[in-house]
Amino acid sequence: MDQRRQRAFIFGIVGIAVVFYGAARFLREDDETRVRRAVYAGVLAVEREDTGRLSALIDESYADAAGENKAGVLRLARAVFRDHRDFRVHIQKLSIAVRMGEADADISFKLFFRKNAQEELYYDFGQVKLVFVNDRGQWRIRSSEYSGSDQLLLLPSVAGTFPRQRSEA
Repeated sequence: MDQRRQRAFIFGIVGIAVVFYGAARFLREDDETRVRRAVYAGVLAVEREDTGRLSALIDESYADAAGENKAGVLRLARAVFRDHRDFRVHIQKLSIAVRMGEADADISFKLFFRKNAQEELYYDFGQVKLVFVNDRGQWRIRSSEYSGSDQLLLLPSVAGTFPRQRSEA
């Protein structure tokens, strides 16, 4: 009986170790997943018009080609949120490349919104390239480059409803 108990104990310990190892591998996120999560957190912040969440996603060293820094981007976001409403972002394509401490996210999207005091639904097809930096385990946006239309387009829609989101890449 002592041998049975020893075997049961050993198999029990091995079984527990295998379960913990499997759970740790399943729960561990790689950097690409973390960057993807940051992108979707940004989408949610835009849809909720939440500059606090946007601020948490932008690195203090942020700078872009237009000469904006973090404070300037947040001022712009507050102005856009003040003048527009009902934001919906549909990501059509998202590709992420991770390097040592940095990541590039190339995003193709459709942005739907309404201007305040209007019911018409507008949209913008756009692309943005975000450069992320790993700041103590948190992926934050260090720079962005937008390329899309220079004009807002009126979406002919039935009763002003939002189009359904299609699957992303």
